[in-house]
Amino acid sequence: MTNSATQSESLLDDDVILHSEGKFTFGSSAETPFSPAVRKVLLEAVSDGPIIANSPLGGRNCITIKDVPELGRVVIKQYMRGGLLQHFISERYLKHGSARSQIEFQLLHRARAVGVNVPDPLGFCFCGALFYKAWLFTREIQGKRTVAELSLNEENDIHSVMDEIVNQVGLLIQARIFHVDLHPGNVLVDPIGKVFILDFDKAQGYNGRPNDLRDKYLCRWRRAVIKHELPEILSELMSHGLRQSFE
Repeated sequence: MTNSATQSESLLDDDVILHSEGKFTFGSSAETPFSPAVRKVLLEAVSDGPIIANSPLGGRNCITIKDVPELGRVVIKQYMRGGLLQHFISERYLKHGSARSQIEFQLLHRARAVGVNVPDPLGFCFCGALFYKAWLFTREIQGKRTVAELSLNEENDIHSVMDEIVNQVGLLIQARIFHVDLHPGNVLVDPIGKVFILDFDKAQGYNGRPNDLRDKYLCRWRRAVIKHELPEILSELMSHGLRQSFE
């Protein structure tokens, strides 16, 4: 299944409302459209220039948080290139089909529909025709910490948190959603222990066996644990839990 197919299963294009504000296009769901006041504040935020990198474990996406009327505290993610291209066109992408921000917005809706805890998807924005810039808007998760931070500072609490992460990844596997960049810096834990999975950019559908998808998740997770010198217990608990669920 391609990204386009995944997008159509999450939130239909007819369920997305688009509004033009000069060279910018804003999108939100038909159920919760952006008011003119909201679009004005978001327009000011995305027009201020590149957002400073502030992603867990050195991720390339850049985020900032802004108070927005009617919405509260909103996380604004700007899509940035990695690799060699970041030195030439760090903020722009070639347009073919939907913008990356719209695809991730719709994927978040699909993940929520199958019971996965993700940040509340509020909308998206892009500007440009052939080459474009893109932003995603989600509601802030209050009092959050990454699993990476938690494992380094409060290892005694990690067992119950990992049980919930295993459950969440299990839902992704059952729904045939491959989150290609799942790692301990992309999972947040709120003050009551609820976990949220972030960054569905480039996520895609998966047509293979559930056990094969399980192994892909385990490989990616373990690689991040080793790379960032995190406690090995993160890999052990993930492996034990997923292998019990998908033998």
